[in-house]
Amino acid sequence: MLGLIGPLSLGEIVLISIVAVLVFGRRLPQVAGQAFRQVARLRRQLDEFRRESGIDREFRDVQDSLRDITHRPTLDPTLRDRAEPAPEEPPAADAEATEASEEDEDRPAGAVS
Repeated sequence: MLGLIGPLSLGEIVLISIVAVLVFGRRLPQVAGQAFRQVARLRRQLDEFRRESGIDREFRDVQDSLRDITHRPTLDPTLRDRAEPAPEEPPAADAEATEASEEDEDRPAGAVS
């Protein structure tokens, strides 16, 4: 429950204790006992709700599914041999040569550049 608040330092605990003594005085043991009983009752009710609703089972199923997904190989080994290689693009020098030869074809036969 204190995990929601965060870790308390020694100074914070002392300050809370002093404020509690000032506010509740001699009734502090009774108030603390009532508070602890309410927290215990709330925990029992939450546990009962989780058992009745089956939410724990659902959380476990989701965790198992996520674990299976993260540990699954990226490509099925049986399909790895059938995977198509990425198409290769011609190098830039070949592309320039191709463009130059296309320009030569468009020029009349006797023309000089």
